[in-house]
Amino acid sequence: MGDGSRGGAEPLNGRLVESMGHGLLLLDRTGRVRLANRAARERLGLAGDLEGREASTVLAQIPALAHVAAQAVADPAGRGLEAVQVVVQDEVRLLGVHRAPLGGDGPPDGVVLSFTDLTGFRTVQLREHTTAALAGLARLSAFVAHELKNPLGALKLYALLLER
Repeated sequence: MGDGSRGGAEPLNGRLVESMGHGLLLLDRTGRVRLANRAARERLGLAGDLEGREASTVLAQIPALAHVAAQAVADPAGRGLEAVQVVVQDEVRLLGVHRAPLGGDGPPDGVVLSFTDLTGFRTVQLREHTTAALAGLARLSAFVAHELKNPLGALKLYALLLER
């Protein structure tokens, strides 16, 4: 294939990255932002021109994520997935953050941080946990009521016998 097909791939790659539902931050070896897709900007409340700026500055209002970015830049060959609780625009969010080296066969050119918002998942999980706890409480209450009913029935019988 000639250069024309390769040139056509670049806009397609850019559109693909921009349309991703997961946030994507590309950081170079020095910790500067090379790319932040739309999902990253929206979920992290980032505005303005981010490319070329220090990740520590861009993420200054989100210290937990800034810490993950700093660790990733310090060890760009490292990989990992972790849950990070952040506060974005006064809202507590839970992000699943994956980091991976950026580059080919040689030393990494930087690091890729991709993340997804797990807040809704955590809410569902908490709701299920609460439902299970309430169901357990209902079973306990039924058991206690049953266990109290037997002695109370005997007491009622004795009270009737005493009354006669």
